[in-house]
Amino acid sequence: MTEGGKSFRLSVLAASLLAVAVLRVPTTSAQTGTRTWRPEERVVLRDYSTVFQVATTNDAVYAATGGGLIVYDTRFNRWLLPVTRLEGYPERRVVAILGDPSDESLWIGTTDEVVHYMPRLQQFNHISVPQGVRALMYDRSGPFGDLYIRTPRDWLSLSRGGGVPMRAIDVPPSDRWVLSSSLQDVLQRFPAADAMQAMTLAEPGRLYRYTSGAADRMNRIGYFGTNGLGLVRYDAGVARLERMPFGLLADGVGAIAVADEGVWVGTTPYTQQPTTYVPGFTWLREDLEDFRLDRGQGVPGYRFREVRDIARWKDEWWAATDAGVVAVGGRRLETIDRRGGLPANDTYALAVTTDGLWVGTSRGLAVLHEDGTSVQVAQGTFDVLAHDERTVWVGGPSGVFRVADDAGGVTRPTGDPLLREPIEALAVAKGRVVVATRDQIVWRDSDGGWTRETPFGDLGRLTALTADEDGVWVGGQLGVQYFRFATREFVRAAGPGDLPGAVTDLGASRDFLWVGTEGGLVRIEKRAVLQ
Repeated sequence: MTEGGKSFRLSVLAASLLAVAVLRVPTTSAQTGTRTWRPEERVVLRDYSTVFQVATTNDAVYAATGGGLIVYDTRFNRWLLPVTRLEGYPERRVVAILGDPSDESLWIGTTDEVVHYMPRLQQFNHISVPQGVRALMYDRSGPFGDLYIRTPRDWLSLSRGGGVPMRAIDVPPSDRWVLSSSLQDVLQRFPAADAMQAMTLAEPGRLYRYTSGAADRMNRIGYFGTNGLGLVRYDAGVARLERMPFGLLADGVGAIAVADEGVWVGTTPYTQQPTTYVPGFTWLREDLEDFRLDRGQGVPGYRFREVRDIARWKDEWWAATDAGVVAVGGRRLETIDRRGGLPANDTYALAVTTDGLWVGTSRGLAVLHEDGTSVQVAQGTFDVLAHDERTVWVGGPSGVFRVADDAGGVTRPTGDPLLREPIEALAVAKGRVVVATRDQIVWRDSDGGWTRETPFGDLGRLTALTADEDGVWVGGQLGVQYFRFATREFVRAAGPGDLPGAVTDLGASRDFLWVGTEGGLVRIEKRAVLQ
């Protein structure tokens, strides 16, 4: 044996011994959360508007975004369920993606690893590449052979099913390379799509650009990632460029309202506001196959930064924001603020009764009538509202109060000292008023008595309530539980690791629980958590 051959065999042996260390266990939500989720049982929706890389296979288009991996099924022209970090999407920024022709899977290259995503198994395999990935490639003449990984120093090869990339000995000639797609290559195939950027991607006061691209196998359709509008599609047959909206306008969810066959979501930047943040609303269908993004009309669009509540009044949707109450839906930019009779522009909560729209603000409670008049009912800070048949319940830092729905006198209920503590959320469920304080709920029975309940485990500070059937959903910084009045029991729905952030709002439709968090919107199948 030559010295070179001996060295080569030793390096292979060493690499094999290291395989266990560098081949990470596939990441799934079950490893970090409180339960094992099937893909359709828990879906995380985030801001997918900034696309880093695009790839196509025979059946799908993949877009690697700042919020996760989104997938469009080109056979049936519909969106599939997105994949986020909770399911195993890599933490590091994605620099290259390449569809695998052998099994319709996807290879993802980042700054320190290659990740093999197998959608049919909903599984990620993470393979360490310390040098970082520049490009991914397979041999056109042997598409079922090794994957080639370009690093800053050289080419590596990874065998199918292998866990350790090795230095490539025989790199195929460049005319046989099938590389991860580049924007320049796709624009050369579809030069008209380049010229259409300025018109199709422009909005009042904003201009977006392509960041990445990929073509379908027949070179008839081009898919382009953008720096704020998500994925767009160019059809060469009719020379048309169209947007493909999917996801939220921002990761932070400020408010949720369940609508007919869908949900309205108002977004809020809870973390440091990104330079690309655009305030507005998203309407999405329950099956997640239709999205409408509302950034407001004209320049500069919506003037608020935060959405706190959404309610339906006068056959329209309205939102409480830090700049007044605004009409939702983009038909017009109508705002009701101090000039329209509110105590303050800083509004927090809404409730609708036969008397009108009740608005809680930082300086008082007011009711807006359909004829355009308004009445201020009370002074103080009121940031949560709810109503039953005859009463509007209002809460804030000074506790909970009740107001007759004809804007009568304000009174303070008695029966439990907790009602005088700061109130985090209110709900009315089957005639029962439910009050959330920092770490407990208090509910009022039909006889007027109040009963305390404490969620089991640790939900952290309570933040949200929503009524549903025979109980109420309770959200906190660390998860969600369901409280049943009949049995006085709490049922865990989601805990730490199941959600992308602290709970900010809740909504319940017939089949789904909608959880707004600081890091995205989560759709949970109720039957998966309520046995």
